[in-house]
Amino acid sequence: MKLDDLKRAYPPLSADRRDAIVRAAHTVEEEQPVKKRMSMGLALAIALTLLMAGTAVALVMGRSVREYLPPKFADRVIDIHDEYENQWFRVRINDAIFDGVRMTFALNMEGKADRADEVFVWPVISAATASGKQLKVDFESGYEFFDGVWMPERSILYPGFEAGEYTVDALLVDDDYEPRANTGEEITWRLDFHVLKPNWPVAEHKEPFDSDKMSHQDYMAQFEKAYADRQILLTYGDTVVEWISVLPAPQGITKEEFLVLPQWEQLVRSGTFDEVEHFARTFSTTAQDSLKQAEPETYALDGMTLHLRNAQASYMALWVELEVEAKGLTSPVPYDALRLEARAQGKVLQMISFAGSGKAADSGLLRLRGEYGLAGVEGVPDTVTLVPVWVRYPDASKGETQSTDFVEEGRAFEVKLK
Repeated sequence: MKLDDLKRAYPPLSADRRDAIVRAAHTVEEEQPVKKRMSMGLALAIALTLLMAGTAVALVMGRSVREYLPPKFADRVIDIHDEYENQWFRVRINDAIFDGVRMTFALNMEGKADRADEVFVWPVISAATASGKQLKVDFESGYEFFDGVWMPERSILYPGFEAGEYTVDALLVDDDYEPRANTGEEITWRLDFHVLKPNWPVAEHKEPFDSDKMSHQDYMAQFEKAYADRQILLTYGDTVVEWISVLPAPQGITKEEFLVLPQWEQLVRSGTFDEVEHFARTFSTTAQDSLKQAEPETYALDGMTLHLRNAQASYMALWVELEVEAKGLTSPVPYDALRLEARAQGKVLQMISFAGSGKAADSGLLRLRGEYGLAGVEGVPDTVTLVPVWVRYPDASKGETQSTDFVEEGRAFEVKLK
């Protein structure tokens, strides 16, 4: 095997992995000394083997969605192991899980150690059914991936982020960006990678915006000056989020037309970057047996009228959207906000997220939206029970630090899923 092949198969270890191996070596307890000493050559050979083996394991394993899933969902994970490599970096899409609404996938990106120049990789995600229908996709997590990745990687200031490892949560949504299920048809997910090379010097802005120190106008003036000086100024260690906002529209296009272009295209059209490569990777998922939905329905309770707009459950989560008529609404206690507790199979479901307000919109309706985890129940439930919860926020003037919830059992109602 050639040296280049070895380097490609076993790239240098990260500092963290090397330190871990050194720490492990120092914690090994000594046994009684033996008369024969290990030769230096044999010791080096063993150490090299351990280092290479550790790197090989990291290459095979990589980031996985299994790290974040309850064990009961492990058999739903799709192993992909798709890899692409060019002169600057390699990318590996490792695995994914799809429940008909949310698709989570994990991947790794690694810059080539022998490259002195850097590129800025801008990923774009899309999805289509087997019949060719384009689906609308919105991502919940993975912002450190979708706002561009520098190769070799720059220091990233996102808390808890591991360089080169990415996990993305993407939702199928409707035109209002509400989660909407798609089941029965195979869905092809496509990741387009736009590889851009900067034409100007790149610098990092070290100070985050602080309204106590300067106005936002003065803060943005620094990025305008950087553009005037033909310099690309990054924030958060690696993003162009502020700098790109000051780019002027190029000739032949209005500012409004320029702003609706994909951001990677704005960078290219501005002349500050060149697109040096564009490639795409795809993988497919299907959710044939994992979804149940409810028909829209109105529930007239004592002093409360609710309109169920949407309820859908997969084997992983329940999504609920309701509207409550503010007129004639009565509450058993003073409250600041209204939430809904969800139950299935006699268990209270974990609330993953909830959006609501104590104030009605111009329509006179309170809109409530919640997502609940189903890891604690068997399969996809046929019935869920929703219970109003009246929330009162803490009064700091009275030394209160926690909200108080009043769960109103008398207005609990059932939603049928099929």
